[in-house]
Parts: sequence; C-alpha cells; structure tokens
Amino acid sequence: MLVTIDIGNTNTVVGLYAGNELRNFYRLSSRDSITVDEAGLLLFDLCRLNNAPEEIDGAAMCSVVPILTSRFEAALKKYFNSEPLILDHKTDTGMKIDYEIPNQVGSDRIADAVAAYNKYGGPTIIVDLGTAVTVDAVSSDGVYLGGAIAPGIEASVAGLSKRASQLFQVSLHPPSRTLGKNTMESIQAGIIFGAVGQIDALVKRISSEIGEDVKMVVATGGLADMVKGLSETVREVDHTLTLDGLKFVYNRIKNK
Repeated sequence: MLVTIDIGNTNTVVGLYAGNELRNFYRLSSRDSITVDEAGLLLFDLCRLNNAPEEIDGAAMCSVVPILTSRFEAALKKYFNSEPLILDHKTDTGMKIDYEIPNQVGSDRIADAVAAYNKYGGPTIIVDLGTAVTVDAVSSDGVYLGGAIAPGIEASVAGLSKRASQLFQVSLHPPSRTLGKNTMESIQAGIIFGAVGQIDALVKRISSEIGEDVKMVVATGGLADMVKGLSETVREVDHTLTLDGLKFVYNRIKNK
C-alpha cells in the first residue's frame, strides 16, 4: 500500500493506493496545530478503514506548508517506519521545469503536471482550484511550461465580506441567473461566474501562447466541481490528479 499526501493551506488530501489502483482518498482540514502523534493516528485510522495499516510499504508527499510537512514526515516514520518521498523541484520526476526560478514552483503544481501528462498527454492545461487558483501548462513533449496564479474563490468571498461591512459570506453554489435579484444571488453570481470567466480567459491566453492545439484542459482541487458545466474550456474534472502525480513519481524512483 502506498500512502500519498497532498498538504495545502486549506486542505490535506490523503490517498491510499494498492498497486496502481486508488483504493480511497480523503480530504481533511489542514491544521497548523496538529501534532506528530495526531497526524500518525489519523493516517493509521484511515489505513485501518481500508484494512491496510500493516501493508504500508511507501509514502509520497507534496506540501506548501513546511510545518505540516515535518509533522507528517515524522508521523510516517514513527507509525509506519516509512521514509516518505517529499516532492520538490529537484526530485527526479522525468519532467523538465521551464521556470526561471524552479524552486518557486509549488510541489503540488509539479505533481499536477506530472499526472496530467501521464494521464492525458500534452499539451495539457491544469486548473487547480484550491486556496489559490493555478492554471499551468505542460507541452506536447512533457515540459512544465509555467502558469498563472490567482486568488482562490473562497479567499475572494472572505475578502469581500471583510472589506464590505454590508455584505456577508455566502455558500459557493452557482445561482440560477447572473442578474442577481438579492444580495446572496448577486455575490454568488459575481464570485462564481466571475471566477469561471477568469479561468476561461487564462486558459485561452495560455493556449495561444503554447502555440499548439491543447489536447486537454483538466480541473482539480477542492472546488473543481464548481466549474463543471459552467466553464467553456474545462473538459475534465479529476479530483485525484495531485495524488496520482505523487504515485507516478514514487513509482518512477522506486523502479530505478
């Protein structure tokens, strides 16, 4: 059993693979206060739910929260006697990173790119809707080309309600119309349809800069379902893209 862990600012996603098959995955809150023992017991319980705590033979992680990286790393060592692969720009992923300062590319973006190319080929554009919205591209020959970063949708809602005292936070459900007839509908329309329009605009601009016909535009992340059916450019929603990227990289290094 391979444990994959994607640690983000808002969510930590844990995937459990039996061979190449994803047995299950779990989306959890990222808590800076979590202890090593809490992280270890959490992982142990998730594995036990899948009848596999004694079968863990590997782990791979990507993270944008250093303090949580160290705690989950320590937990994997303590509870599973496993030294995790921690993905970064120096890891042998088989993918060239065409970025001026490679260490500025988030490891989750690298994992997304690896998985997208292995699953869909290239050129492929990846839209990751998490704490931030990232729109990244992979070339036809498997080179990570870079991308764009925009504020996340939840951050936009929180920022709006914080700075405009007469407005309030709303649930992120698309309204039935863009021309809102009450404050809730108006905020939902502005945030959700505005975000989808931004994503489509970025995808189209990036597509034109790639200079080749894009084979796939895939969305992932906690809010990926929100753009399904609304976006003109997103063709696929893949909730396990980042986890699959970790699996691909882990297997590549293990098999060498």
